[in-house]
Amino acid sequence: MKKFFFSLFLLLITLAIQSTITNYILVGGIQLNLVLVIVISTSLIFGEFFAIIFGFFAGICSDFLFGHILGLFAFVNMISAFICLRVKRIFTGEHYIISTVVMIIVTEIWVFLTYIISFSLGKEVIQGNLINKIIYQPLINGLVMLIIHPIIKKIGSLLK
Repeated sequence: MKKFFFSLFLLLITLAIQSTITNYILVGGIQLNLVLVIVISTSLIFGEFFAIIFGFFAGICSDFLFGHILGLFAFVNMISAFICLRVKRIFTGEHYIISTVVMIIVTEIWVFLTYIISFSLGKEVIQGNLINKIIYQPLINGLVMLIIHPIIKKIGSLLK
């Protein structure tokens, strides 16, 4: 129950930061995706069922705040949490580099799925340079993961 309330609090703080501050922090024209970073970090820390449900819930909240297709971010975040858990089973270590590499891989998949689904549903998908999004978004999320994941992991270990 503690991890639920901690994750809910973390999601609310992340959504507040994502909707206000990150609009002004652009790297290569790319906005930070803190919600995905939190979903992957909690997936790596708290485990399977919780991670997939949390990814879905975080995605629904993102859909309401930022999305143009209801359910898109929910589906993609849920799939991202699932992929993260599968990769975690292969690489069982707790090293911070593993979480960063997982974040980079999952972000690439997230960008790809988001664009494919948006394009399939007839939405305008090119909002800037696609190459920048494919290259910079995973690297930015990986760097943010290097900073945020150890903090969340430390607090999460106190909750168990």
